[in-house]
Amino acid sequence: YNPKNLTTDMRKLGYILDKEEQAEAYIGWYTGYLDMIRERVAGLSPEEKPRVFPAPGWNLYNCIASFQLADIAGGTNICSGLGPTYATVDPEWVIKQNPQVILKQSFALKAYDTDDPSAMIAERDEIMNRPELDGIEAVKKNQVYLWHMYTSGMFPNDIISIAHIAKWLHSHLFKDLDPQRIHQEYVDRFSSLDFNVKKHGVFVYPPLEK
Repeated sequence: YNPKNLTTDMRKLGYILDKEEQAEAYIGWYTGYLDMIRERVAGLSPEEKPRVFPAPGWNLYNCIASFQLADIAGGTNICSGLGPTYATVDPEWVIKQNPQVILKQSFALKAYDTDDPSAMIAERDEIMNRPELDGIEAVKKNQVYLWHMYTSGMFPNDIISIAHIAKWLHSHLFKDLDPQRIHQEYVDRFSSLDFNVKKHGVFVYPPLEK
């Protein structure tokens, strides 16, 4: 699940399971998108990288100190350095940091099993309506995003999340990037599912603009 080790781990699994050809196909697919995203954000100055507050699903005021996905996608994790993995912060600390983007993992629904986004909408609305957050930039500019942990989170399919985050943070750099298409490729090539992610499922909210 760690982007730093993913290709090495996948290659080891391919060897152990006698699936080396499939493992290399996955590595080529994954690194192709990863390298493209990294190259496009490489020239951004620190000021051009939005300050991101990444929250796990169980408590908004816990944050993911080890969250690499935003950094890869051209953001700055404001919780980096607060802990090895997770950290608990006060609302006052978040207000002082004034993040430009809030990213929250959602466990509100079973993403492949529903077409109804209402649970994720309610989860986002709860953040948007918190009185202590009404002055921070992420809320004022409507830059609060949820994504479903188990379908596009920090697992071998984390490139789906990285693509969404890159699109959210730097839409001008990624006009040609289609996270839904990447998700569909993952489903078709590397899973046993027969599923159309553009027609069914709820994986992020708000959905990306067409």
